[in-house]
Amino acid sequence: MKVNIVIRSSKTKRNGKCPICLRISDKTSLKYIYIGIDVRINDFDVQKSIVRRSDPEYANKNKIILHTRQRADNILTDASIRDEKLNLHSFTRLYTSVSGANGNFFTYVSKILENKYQSKLIAHETYRGNKSQLSKLMQFRPKLQFSEVSKELFEQYKEYMIHQRNNKQSTINKSLTIIKEFCHWAKDDQLIKDNPLQDLKREHYIGDRTFLEAHEVDKLLTVLQSGSLTKGYKRSLRSFLFSCFTGLRYQDVKTLNTDDIKNKTIDNKEIQYISKVQHKTGALVEVPLVNRALELLAMGADKNGLLIDALTNQPTNRYMKKIAALGGIDKLLTFHVA
Repeated sequence: MKVNIVIRSSKTKRNGKCPICLRISDKTSLKYIYIGIDVRINDFDVQKSIVRRSDPEYANKNKIILHTRQRADNILTDASIRDEKLNLHSFTRLYTSVSGANGNFFTYVSKILENKYQSKLIAHETYRGNKSQLSKLMQFRPKLQFSEVSKELFEQYKEYMIHQRNNKQSTINKSLTIIKEFCHWAKDDQLIKDNPLQDLKREHYIGDRTFLEAHEVDKLLTVLQSGSLTKGYKRSLRSFLFSCFTGLRYQDVKTLNTDDIKNKTIDNKEIQYISKVQHKTGALVEVPLVNRALELLAMGADKNGLLIDALTNQPTNRYMKKIAALGGIDKLLTFHVA
């Protein structure tokens, strides 16, 4: 039996990245187990089976690869000590049972989330949001075994969200999409036969998304420049306005640093712009810095060198609701509005 780490270039995703898998083979069969990371072909060293430094997350991804190798090697070593011959089926069963959590769906998902977060494969906001969705499902069904995971169960959960939690359709769509991903992990680890949410389709609804007019953004600028805000309010409003003038998402604003600011000359005029790999999509984005964005940057970096001293998302949204009232804006402001 042979076990190694490979990149599946034939399974390239829409973002240009390919899944990294544990490849297991014996004399008659072959199987791939996805290990939870994706890499561009040029960023993977096929000979050494490691992620190259050209990938911004190479260190964390290589930790996952190392952990996967050790996990597989331990199974092979234990089998050798017991003088037990493994085939593809028996190896896979032992490998997946390591994280199977004794048949408990919630324990399994919690462990996967914890591993991804500790390895920095998901951001804190993603980790917190997914844990919140898991907790919400547990309120509906405190105990859940893999054998009980079914399409009928999630139909009942949907009714629970509608009638008992009074969730909007957008919230229901988000909840089921995240749980679908949980089920996908379990299916990949052969803990459930099929993903009951595989054919999930988002139900369309007429949204009521909030947006700001230009004069309302000017009102917020006036509030920021008034000097009357305490530190938390000022940090929240500054990051919100910077997003308004650049179009960057929260996580990209929060992690902006000096390496992301570039200069170029156009028509004999030097301009500054942001060049940053987006946290959500993994795609490179370039955004010219308008004067108001430059003024916000000039307010100074934080002690860690981040250019926008942003709070976490939750307190920012809490402050923005109160700032809207200070600016005479009768709208519910969250960072997403920016």
